[in-house]
Amino acid sequence: MFGETNSLIISKNEKVASIIDILSTALLVLTHIIFFKHRELTLSFRGHNISF
Repeated sequence: MFGETNSLIISKNEKVASIIDILSTALLVLTHIIFFKHRELTLSFRGHNISF
């Protein structure tokens, strides 16, 4: 009985850990996309400023 509940807790922790991994990876990708898009936008705005 104790072993069953222990394994259940472990599997639950593994699920939580995998969810955290997925979330952190998604956050990292999102910040990279935002950073690069922001850089592209500022560069394009600078280009427009030079052209005007």
